[in-house]
Amino acid sequence: MSECAGKFYLAGAFILAGTSVVSMKYLAIFLGPFTIISVSLIISIISVGAFCFGNISRNLRVMDRRAWLMIVLQATFGIFIFRLLLLAGLNRTSAGEAGLLTGAVPAITAFLALTILKERLSRLSALGILGTVAGIAVLNGRIDGGFHQHLWGNLMILGAAASESIFNICSRLSWLDTKTAALHPLSRTVLVSGLALLFCLLPAYLENPLTSLRGLEFSGWLALVWQGLFVTIVSYCFWFAGIKRCEACTAAAFSGLMPLSAVAFSILLLGEALVWRQMAGGLLILTGMSMLAARRS
Repeated sequence: MSECAGKFYLAGAFILAGTSVVSMKYLAIFLGPFTIISVSLIISIISVGAFCFGNISRNLRVMDRRAWLMIVLQATFGIFIFRLLLLAGLNRTSAGEAGLLTGAVPAITAFLALTILKERLSRLSALGILGTVAGIAVLNGRIDGGFHQHLWGNLMILGAAASESIFNICSRLSWLDTKTAALHPLSRTVLVSGLALLFCLLPAYLENPLTSLRGLEFSGWLALVWQGLFVTIVSYCFWFAGIKRCEACTAAAFSGLMPLSAVAFSILLLGEALVWRQMAGGLLILTGMSMLAARRS
């Protein structure tokens, strides 16, 4: 029963995470990358910080260096580097293609689970990883005049996917540690968000954020609130509740919902269309994700 609940939480987390590709693509038109990350994190911390102050203060007294290291790594890779690379990549490639490339997360997470957590790799899992790699190769097979910019954009999105995978593994390791396991998912989200905000404040200040925020339209503020409340708070709470109950390879399989969500919303909200190369590459990635999911079923 606990694992079923964990899978539900993981599904919700990655569906919401996929919407971040669309909201960030839209916000990148008006705001600098560090401004987007900082303001969305401020919204998330202000919204729920008071509700988990007691739980955080109690656990801070018993957290050791290893527990803090896990929190710092989650903030660094799960929010700061992931969002920075995602925003940089979205300036050079489409939201739909970026969404498909996040489908590399299951393969990278499965590989890290094999090497770091020593989880078993079945033949089906190996085929799933190969399918994901093949899909990425197809997506990067563009040969028109925008190849160079397109390639660098896709490489940045792959870097974001790798960062998300490292975050997945750190989260699982964190839940296996008794010093941090007592942290409520909401408290963990606030701690991770607060540390990531500290990383972003100085670069955000250099982007002259007040000027750009004054001219931001209502739709832009709506995207920031969505990024702060749903993509950060709800998504990460779902994630921490799910990874508490499931193995890393299970989380790897469900992370394939992120590209599906990203592509669907980029078509619905941004009006983007998929070409044959994107469909073929996306199909290979999703096939690889399905194989990884089948391995856990």
